[in-house]
Amino acid sequence: MSKAQASVSLIDVLKRTTDWFRERSIPAPQFEAEQILAHVLRIPRLHIYLQHDRPMEPEELQNLRALVARRGRREPLAWVLGEQGFHEIELSVGPGVLVPRPDTETLVNAALEWLQDSEDPTYLADVGCGSGAIGLALAHGVPHLRVYATDIASPAIETTRRNVSKLGLEDRVAVLQGDLLSAIP
Repeated sequence: MSKAQASVSLIDVLKRTTDWFRERSIPAPQFEAEQILAHVLRIPRLHIYLQHDRPMEPEELQNLRALVARRGRREPLAWVLGEQGFHEIELSVGPGVLVPRPDTETLVNAALEWLQDSEDPTYLADVGCGSGAIGLALAHGVPHLRVYATDIASPAIETTRRNVSKLGLEDRVAVLQGDLLSAIP
């Protein structure tokens, strides 16, 4: 790598990435470029601007290029980043599971309202759990809730198990592979 490439600043990389995304009709090109750059650098997005003249290291550029290329091939941003915020939790996501959508949070809010009225143990089946978004958001918000998360697809089961562990919900969420309700005891 040449000296000029090694001394490229964060703001220059952000501008080039934004322009590259714009040329490829990536939605919200600057926001997505900021997200990927912040992810690679493990800093909040705001710090890109606070450290705008900081040079990027060759390894950082290499990691960034790989993620930018994936997004340029139209891979969902959440898959590129490997995570997605949903309700009040952060979920691991990737190929094999749908990316949790903000409109699904409306369902979670309605269920939370309904579930808050009771303190008795309550059981819920999250059928076709994918990343586990709905069941895990509900378990996170309702201490007396017990969840059976089921899916037929192995990638979904692996992703949900990873999210259960990440959120520390192993004692209240069972992840079971099977068709619809057939896996639930």
